[in-house]
Amino acid sequence: MDVKQLPSAEYLSQLLDYDSSTGALKWRQRTPDMFVGKNAETVCKIWNKKYAHTQAGRVTDKGYRAIKVDCSAYMAHRIAWKLTHGTDPEFIDHQNGNRDDNRIVNLRDVGRAENMQNRKSPINNKSGCMGVWWYEKAKRWRADITIAGKRVQLGQHKSYEEAVASRKNAEKTFGYHENHGRAAV
Repeated sequence: MDVKQLPSAEYLSQLLDYDSSTGALKWRQRTPDMFVGKNAETVCKIWNKKYAHTQAGRVTDKGYRAIKVDCSAYMAHRIAWKLTHGTDPEFIDHQNGNRDDNRIVNLRDVGRAENMQNRKSPINNKSGCMGVWWYEKAKRWRADITIAGKRVQLGQHKSYEEAVASRKNAEKTFGYHENHGRAAV
């Protein structure tokens, strides 16, 4: 997945205030030189009255906050990371699973594989545990896990509890996040 490179941290900090303890990104007051045209001063006053010190962006239908900067939309969690660390992140993982919780303690820069190790359970999961399902042909519970993009079988089990224990043990062994498989909300 290609992600747009963010504007510089310096430029973003001219536009936005970031409160790392709450995750809030608010528009800063602007100056007339930040607007173009002969009415820049009037436009600036109107903009400041309407937007300065208000929460930036909107929550998308997927639950992430998106903020438009110079006609391009960027994810708030990526902006928060850049304002704090000065670098563009690869993937941002919201550790608690709340996509609009952009407190810096909740964000971590990870690779795609590690990001996938902190997913909520899909809504079509029938067993109640990711990677565990009933294998009708053998009349047993099966468990598997994905490691480095490859599906690894964890065996067939007589009981559901054994299959879940096998899966949870594998998650610990392979460094899955403790919140992985949380219930879909």
